[in-house]
Amino acid sequence: MDDDVEALVRLREDPAAGMQETIDAIHRLRDRCIEAGALPEAVPVLRSFLRDADMDVVAWAAQTLGHMGAREAVPDLLDLLRPEAPQERRIAIPLVFEDWGLDYPDEAGMYALRLMKATDTIPDIAACLASKSARTRQTAGHTLRDMHAEAEVARLLVRATPDLRAGIVEFLEWKYIPAARLPAIEAALVSVLAEGDADGRRAAAEALGAFASVAAVMPLLESLDAPGGSDALDAVVRAAIAAIQSRRPGAAPGQVSVSESGQLAVTDDPAGRVSLDEDGSEPRRR
Repeated sequence: MDDDVEALVRLREDPAAGMQETIDAIHRLRDRCIEAGALPEAVPVLRSFLRDADMDVVAWAAQTLGHMGAREAVPDLLDLLRPEAPQERRIAIPLVFEDWGLDYPDEAGMYALRLMKATDTIPDIAACLASKSARTRQTAGHTLRDMHAEAEVARLLVRATPDLRAGIVEFLEWKYIPAARLPAIEAALVSVLAEGDADGRRAAAEALGAFASVAAVMPLLESLDAPGGSDALDAVVRAAIAAIQSRRPGAAPGQVSVSESGQLAVTDDPAGRVSLDEDGSEPRRR
């Protein structure tokens, strides 16, 4: 057996083993796998350390598994994302308030999953956007953005719970999404307008209003006539259209109206206006 792995096995079985000695052994394994690749014989013992009561040990074990790309550890890493994980694993989080400087089980799990590019776990990570913890939501948002997962997360609005819908909208309204990814996110949200329930469509419209291009105006208008609508949904859709059109060159925020027949008009200077014809053609000056 590898000397470092053997040392970890011994430390795991020794109740008197020092925490720093354990962390040092895990560090050596991490550095070796970064330089030379995975050590498969280390995976079982590292997985066992994910149930340790010390968060430094948990975090370093998770990180090392992530660097190894140890897919067999994915279930253990996902288990760290559950809000019950600290109590069940007797992980001590000593402060009654959220200390943003502490390591937490969910942070360790998400970091490892990102390192191993486990894109199949995106829905599990996205579920953390529904957390009551702002720290957990922020960690999930950073992780999902690093995984380029915005469009996939947007599609989850179709079947999302109320808390997850709110978390997804918050995530998509962040200002740090690279412009190159916006078309895919917009397309995903437009698909929710066609497939989602009223609540999902409302959330999609809210997010589209934050950044979508004028190409989203027609799908938004069409969603007003879709089954299962409501006054609340119509109001959000109209507000989203107004927000999108207000970003057109020459149009100031608030200079938008949607008529009862579905026509949209944007005043962009005192002399004229841009409108959508009743046949749904592109905007033109009249």
